[in-house]
Amino acid sequence: NEDLQFIRRLPQSIDVIGGRDIIIECEMNKLDTQAIWKKDNEFIRNPQKFIPISENKKHKLIIKDATSEDSGLYTVIVN
Repeated sequence: NEDLQFIRRLPQSIDVIGGRDIIIECEMNKLDTQAIWKKDNEFIRNPQKFIPISENKKHKLIIKDATSEDSGLYTVIVN
């Protein structure tokens, strides 16, 4: 029974072209994990702007119509 680990971590940085959607993605070594996303150490609470998706071993955060205001440190907590 192996420990939960990242197969692919979040990218260190992403260049944003204004007005486009951005996808931040990581992949785990186990199925059926849950992810909680944060931006600048605050839980993300805007479901129209930030769309979390979990499928199989992957967790994605879609940032709709990204702007410079969306710059920041994004983290994911997976259990």
